[in-house]
Amino acid sequence: SIDGPFWNTAGTRAFIEIRANDYKDRWLALLNFESGEAQMLDRQHSDAWIDGPGIGYFSDYIVSMGWMPDDNRIWFQSEESGYSHLYVIGISDKKKKALTKGQFEIYNPTISEDHRYWYFSSNENHPGVVHFYRMPLEGGNPEQLTNMIGNNEIFISPDESKLAFRYSFSNKPWDLYIMENPALS
Repeated sequence: SIDGPFWNTAGTRAFIEIRANDYKDRWLALLNFESGEAQMLDRQHSDAWIDGPGIGYFSDYIVSMGWMPDDNRIWFQSEESGYSHLYVIGISDKKKKALTKGQFEIYNPTISEDHRYWYFSSNENHPGVVHFYRMPLEGGNPEQLTNMIGNNEIFISPDESKLAFRYSFSNKPWDLYIMENPALS
């Protein structure tokens, strides 16, 4: 199957995601409008299958990928390391860089309105605990923004000043909270 095209801000470049029907391969390819060809940027293969947060054949999570603000690199999630992490790859030099790494997953990454930071959820502290984080756009140490132990499902306001989130724990049903974005305090 083919997803996309995913257009850059100027509308001059686009890439697609191609997935094999057996769920063992995924390619990201830049579209060449002059030749009509697709130029491979990245290939992921798994003898088991490719799925997980942000990749999503069978996942409930959003498939996450797009263009970096410079319009010269794309960002995507990959389980290349065995865990779903955030990567960028240059469309000219094809250099790939992991922005997050470790024995944890990230979920639903998004770039801040000022293009300086990532916001994402992660189970970095414990497999059963999901917190919300902010991290510099080029990678670095994530800053944890939530503190209630359990599952924190975050929705950030359009101006990024507030966080609305659903919170639950093993013995507590979902409840809704609103708080100031501590990263902006």
